[in-house]
Amino acid sequence: LHLCDRRQRQMCIRDRIQTDAERQYHLFDTERQERLETAGQSFEQNLVLQVLRYIDEHYREGSLTELAALMGYDVYWLSRAINRLLGRNYKELLQIKRLNQAAFLLHSTRMPVADVSFAVGYDNTSYFYRIFRTYYGMSPKEYRKNG
Repeated sequence: LHLCDRRQRQMCIRDRIQTDAERQYHLFDTERQERLETAGQSFEQNLVLQVLRYIDEHYREGSLTELAALMGYDVYWLSRAINRLLGRNYKELLQIKRLNQAAFLLHSTRMPVADVSFAVGYDNTSYFYRIFRTYYGMSPKEYRKNG
C-alpha cells in the first residue's frame, strides 16, 4: 500500500507537471498565433496601402507587372492578393482611379474631353467616352454640364 501511494503521488506530480507544461505551451502557442495574426494584418494592410499608393501615383502609365517587380512579388500572386484583399482586380482599381481623376478634371478645368482622356491615361477617346458613360451614367460632356 505504501508503494502504491508513492507511485500515485509520482503519477500525480508527473500529471501536474505535464498539465502545467501543456498550459504554458498553450499560452505560448496562443500568444504566437495572435502575433502571427497581427503581423498578418499589418502585412495585408501594408500591401493594400502600397498598391493603392502606387495606383494613385502611377495611374496614367502604371502596370501590375511593374508594381509586382517594384514590390518583389510574383505578378500572379500579387494579382490574387489584390483581388482577395480589395474585392477588385488591379485593372478595375486603376480604371476607378482614372475615371475619378477624369471627373475631377472635367469639373475643375476647361480642358477638352480628349485632353482629359489623355491626361488620365487613355489613348483612345472613344473608349474613354464608353467607360465613362458606363461608370457615371452620362457622357463626359454631360458630366461637366451637370457637375
